[in-house]
Amino acid sequence: MLTRLSGRWHEVLSGLCVLNCETEHINSGCSRTRVRFRSLSQSDVDWYLKTGEYRDKAGAYAVQGYASLFIERIDGCYFNVVGFPVTLFEKLCKKSGINLKDHLFRNSSIDIRQSSIELAPAEFFAQQIKKRIPERKDQAQR
Repeated sequence: MLTRLSGRWHEVLSGLCVLNCETEHINSGCSRTRVRFRSLSQSDVDWYLKTGEYRDKAGAYAVQGYASLFIERIDGCYFNVVGFPVTLFEKLCKKSGINLKDHLFRNSSIDIRQSSIELAPAEFFAQQIKKRIPERKDQAQR
């Protein structure tokens, strides 16, 4: 896979769907990011394979890891390449009538200004969604 990416552009596409549970309004979209790898030598590829970082990665590389040495240019959302298109997510939330800034840490005991706890956006949003799913099922049963 790395030799196919060597010296070329490729695209990373991520699709998202956002459901506003209060209004049941749904919005979806796709994030497209172009990534250009520099030309890789066989020793570059061998070295990267020895790191083991390629395992469990779509495209066999982690842009935020050792493979960053191979990236010449990125056009689009960097976080899309990492694995979660944050910019698209906020856009779809806004379109669905959800202001993320109003929801971030609103119902949490974590004070982001006074805490050493850091949550990646995808992990945080997944936690928030899981918290709300049981509420939604309870409401449907009434």
